[in-house]
Amino acid sequence: MKEEIRRENELEVFLLNIYEATRQYLGVIIVAVLVIIGFVLGSMYQKQQAHKAKQQVWESLIAIQGAEYANDEERQKALKDFAAANLTTLPGSQVAYQLAIGKLNEGNEKLVQKDNAGAKAAFDEAAAQLKALADAQPNFLMTQMANFALGKTSEMMAKIEKPEENLKAAMDFYTKVAVSNDAYGKMAKNILDSLKREEANIAALCVAPAPAVTPEEAAASQAENAALDIPDPETVVPVENPAPQAELPAEILLEEAPAAPAEAAPAEAAPAPAPEAPAAPVEA
Repeated sequence: MKEEIRRENELEVFLLNIYEATRQYLGVIIVAVLVIIGFVLGSMYQKQQAHKAKQQVWESLIAIQGAEYANDEERQKALKDFAAANLTTLPGSQVAYQLAIGKLNEGNEKLVQKDNAGAKAAFDEAAAQLKALADAQPNFLMTQMANFALGKTSEMMAKIEKPEENLKAAMDFYTKVAVSNDAYGKMAKNILDSLKREEANIAALCVAPAPAVTPEEAAASQAENAALDIPDPETVVPVENPAPQAELPAEILLEEAPAAPAEAAPAEAAPAPAPEAPAAPVEA
């Protein structure tokens, strides 16, 4: 009986302690609960607003694509304005990337047609759009794609002007992409290896130009040649080749011709012919 009373007393004491602690920290508990509820509600509201914003962006893009324009230039301008205003969103970044790739392809076509001015203008516009997209960093994949395309653009520009500077810029862009092990990173590593091998081959084939000779060095060289009795190459008069043998006068050719060897005398001289007898006098 006493044991049961003791247990009941311990339970009452425990419950009383909980009540006292709850009453003491009731304000803190209420504030914590309110903060948690507010955080959950705020997160839900932000997600709802973000979803609405994305939906509005997609609706705007659909409206632009479905609108009628006087020509393709107006449509391209509308898409460009849309992309510039929504670079950090998925649809805006996709449109910006597609526009830049279109300009890159246009530059390649003009480069094939030997229209360097038109190709440079297209490459410059593509590079500006891709640079803005890479700086906005809408997501990791789109940033990789933009930097990879910038490397390609710099490679194409190297065929028009400033090859060393543009190739270095291309390698810098590929280096940014190569830090990742995704598909674009692997492609960038392969291109980097190829460019480095090409650069090494060009450096090996290049011959350093001879240093320029100063007037003092030239004078010293001439004095040394004079002391050694070596004619100065700049003052030596070249000797013309003599005329070919066939063009010499006939008398000179005869004089220079070797004499014919004397023939051996015959062993027995032929007898001289007998003189004819005088004619007989004619009788009267």
